[in-house]
Amino acid sequence: MVPVVLRKTIRCARCRVFAEIVIKKAPMVHAPGEFIPFESPGTGQMVTSKARMVDDLKSSGCHLREPGEEKDTARRRQEIEKAEDQATENAVVETAQGLGL
Repeated sequence: MVPVVLRKTIRCARCRVFAEIVIKKAPMVHAPGEFIPFESPGTGQMVTSKARMVDDLKSSGCHLREPGEEKDTARRRQEIEKAEDQATENAVVETAQGLGL
């Protein structure tokens, strides 16, 4: 798969023919404010309605992010990394003391 703009510059490795455009799925069109269908990252299935999205989220164990959730997640990651760094530091000190260093 290559971007369409590169199709005239890419050749097949075997036959050296320029790439062709192959459309595997029909393009989707939607009206403003209408639900935009998408492929679920959790299940790989097409999600075509809000009801289907709720079912898909539930079945894949996912949820929609709430406002501020990204900041909370980043903070928790930092706390976990800090705790892991401290545990590593403690293990190094304990090992060094055990070796008489």
